Amino acid sequence: RRMEQSESGIFSYNLRLYPGRYEIKFIVDGVWKNDPLRPTVNNHGNENNLMIVT
Repeated sequence: RRMEQSESGIFSYNLRLYPGRYEIKFIVDGVWKNDPLRPTVNNHGNENNLMIVT
């Protein structure tokens, strides 16, 4: 699903997740991207953002 853009230009998406570690990426204009402001992990040669849900 697509993220929604607010009037201020911020993109968001609400998703309920169980507590745990999640590796995430975003698709921007058809290209996989990492968020440069989030920590990253390298999993078998693939760099992903790390998100921890408590």
